[in-house]
Amino acid sequence: TEEVDIGYVFIYYYGLERQLLTGKFDRAYDEILKLRRFHRHKSFLGYSESSLVNSSLLVKRPDKLTELQSNNEISAFGNSLFLIAYYNNYNLSVENLMLIFDRMSGLNKRYFRENRHQFKKFLLETLTKRFAVDSFPFAKNYDVDEATCARYPLFANTSLPSNIRAPDLPNFYAHERLTNELKNVFTITSE
Repeated sequence: TEEVDIGYVFIYYYGLERQLLTGKFDRAYDEILKLRRFHRHKSFLGYSESSLVNSSLLVKRPDKLTELQSNNEISAFGNSLFLIAYYNNYNLSVENLMLIFDRMSGLNKRYFRENRHQFKKFLLETLTKRFAVDSFPFAKNYDVDEATCARYPLFANTSLPSNIRAPDLPNFYAHERLTNELKNVFTITSE
């Protein structure tokens, strides 16, 4: 809980990552959240967010994913979250779409940056007009097999087996039909 060189935080954190997967999940999870409160280093926050999300997936703890989302601990909508939505037959909420929009390239983000609240309101209107629901119909409309796979580092600890640390996962941001439809919704919202 004291300010210390981030290297020491990472050394401790690597052991916690291992415990997320092979040991005392809940204790390691809570300890990582505590570290995140006291150490706001960008790299550490990115790696720890990834490990919290992905270990929750691997050990089948959706309650922890819900907790992360409700506490605003998820800052980006990565491929792991697309997989969660896909395998659980979820549509993408307005909050999910805001995170996706922030990450996608090739879009005009001026209005999004200037007034997120108003952008969110217009996004909700676009979804309702286009799909007659307040979410983006996702899981039942897109096939995971249409997405190309890419290797993603999910955990920072290099001593973890490579198939766990950096598995090949579908890259939904390269799923052409999905990204085209999302860009269309975002363009209508911006206009």
